[in-house]
Parts: sequence; C-alpha cells; structure tokens
Amino acid sequence: MDELNVQVSLYNRHRNGRYSSYKGTVGKVARNVLHQHFNETVPFKVLHTDVTQVRLADTKWAYVSAITDEARKF
Repeated sequence: MDELNVQVSLYNRHRNGRYSSYKGTVGKVARNVLHQHFNETVPFKVLHTDVTQVRLADTKWAYVSAITDEARKF
C-alpha cells in the first residue's frame, strides 16, 4: 500500500455524532386484557420471543430470534 500510495478510508455512519436510533415514545401500551402474571413453574409453558434483523459480514441480512422461558425456578 505504501508503494502504491493507497490509503484505506473508513466510513462509519455512527461516528459523526449526529446519528441516533432513538425515536422517542412510539406506539402505546396495550391493556392487559389477558391478565398475564407469568408466575409459571412448568418449563416451556409460557414463552416470549423477539425477532430482530442484523446485517452479516458479507452485507446480507439475517434474522435472530431470542426465546425466553418464563418458568420460575423455586
């Protein structure tokens, strides 16, 4: 790179100090019409999940799903 006088330029959209993903309060909280308490003791009876999209190193998109079990261990 020195012989060719080539310099790597890095671009990071978060580096400029102006980027923020925070959008304030979005949407509203729904009423608890199911009266959910989640005091379950049996595993795999009450599960929660969240799906998010991530960009891979080869610039392709993938989805990650996290699952949590609400069973309490006593």
